[in-house]
Amino acid sequence: MENGQVRILFDDGDAMTHSAADISAVIPDKLPDPMTLKRTSHVIVSCESPFHHIGFVDTGNHDRNVGVVCDQCGDICIPVSKVRLFAQQTIPHEVGARVFAWWTNGVYYHGFITSASDLNVFVNYDDGDTVTLDKPDRTAVILDVIPQMTEILLNEHVIGF
Repeated sequence: MENGQVRILFDDGDAMTHSAADISAVIPDKLPDPMTLKRTSHVIVSCESPFHHIGFVDTGNHDRNVGVVCDQCGDICIPVSKVRLFAQQTIPHEVGARVFAWWTNGVYYHGFITSASDLNVFVNYDDGDTVTLDKPDRTAVILDVIPQMTEILLNEHVIGF
């Protein structure tokens, strides 16, 4: 790490640099403790080798397998050995945070925070579009956290995905 940047060298010889502040840029290749994989945990899964995708745990650990819902792979049952925990996000303006953010048509779309200043937050959507939003507007960027059913109150505003 140098000047706030992390240099990644891939097995095929390619290299890339990421901001050390980006919590989603580099995921440790370490097996999670199966007991820490709870329902709704964000994970990285390898369902289309050699590619990895973001998903979340849908069902618990059964015979060393876990049910995962993934945008690219759908609902799959996968060995725990192919699952890595995605970086835990706690605030919606953290670089690399997985979020839902307003687009110009007033609809929320899925994306990542690429940077933030005192007044603005910059989002890269999953489809490749980008947007700059007002950071003080609490409704502009919503952290992608899957709540437990007991955490959702009657008549509470939610985002359905």
